[in-house]
Amino acid sequence: MTNLFRLAVISTLFILILQTSIAQIGGKGVNTDEFKNFLKTTTTVVLTGNEEFDNALKAALSENWTITPIEYSSYSDFEESKMIQDGSKSFMSFVNLLNTTHYNTITTEHRYIFIGVYMGGKESIKEYKFADCITQYLLDHWGNEKNFEDITYKLPTVIKMMEKTVLDVKKYNIEGGNTRAIMGGLGPKFNGKKSIVREKTLLIPRSYVLTDDFKKPTYRSVEDNMRFKAAYEKDIIKNYPYKYEICDQERIKTALGSNEEGVLVLCLTRSTNKLVYIYDPSASEIVYYDFSVQGLAMTGKDYKLIAK
Repeated sequence: MTNLFRLAVISTLFILILQTSIAQIGGKGVNTDEFKNFLKTTTTVVLTGNEEFDNALKAALSENWTITPIEYSSYSDFEESKMIQDGSKSFMSFVNLLNTTHYNTITTEHRYIFIGVYMGGKESIKEYKFADCITQYLLDHWGNEKNFEDITYKLPTVIKMMEKTVLDVKKYNIEGGNTRAIMGGLGPKFNGKKSIVREKTLLIPRSYVLTDDFKKPTYRSVEDNMRFKAAYEKDIIKNYPYKYEICDQERIKTALGSNEEGVLVLCLTRSTNKLVYIYDPSASEIVYYDFSVQGLAMTGKDYKLIAK
């Protein structure tokens, strides 16, 4: 079974309509039964079938996931055994989401991939909604994360962030039953550390910045139009007075992999909406968070908000 087909199979089992809170990274508060029960469970991780990726995922979990015991399952065993019906267990898997948008007379479909953690106990996975997730990481669909293999290099960071979200919800006693409520509570906690941007170098992925010779393509869709409103470096200089470095993915990989001191990593998650966050590799925590329901690019205004 190819990876593409496997994800297609998953999508037939777990097709969700995205809500405006899709880019968030937490969905359940301390007052919910799902959150209370989750910390008592064993989490079954559903593997993808890609040996290299699965080995990297196992290593990342072994080193960075501490809040629940872990066991592994192939997707075929996961599906055939109907283990999803076991309410005493939690599950972690990649999910292929379907979003349909309507603009004038044009209907457009996009699929977005995320890795999520959710409780068992329902008849089938088809019954689950996005809000059922305890914690999740949505791939940057409009950037360089079209497939799950694209985040192999940063799996340790992804796992750290997912666990940290759960721990912070518990630490700050955040209540709520949907992602907007949870991230509305966590956002101010993250942004309370924002002053650190004045002290460290912000690593900006090159793909977020337009070059002077870039020619915007002919308008094709609402998504494309918003996507190509990214800032040029002159816009960064105008709006961000602190140290920064525009760099390639290998530089980001090195910073994350070595827990580098003195730098911060700018990250975008873009689906139908945009989540901007800044990650501190040395402390393994988010120090800035902003969510927007419009726009898919990192604009001059975004840099101004970070520096504010």
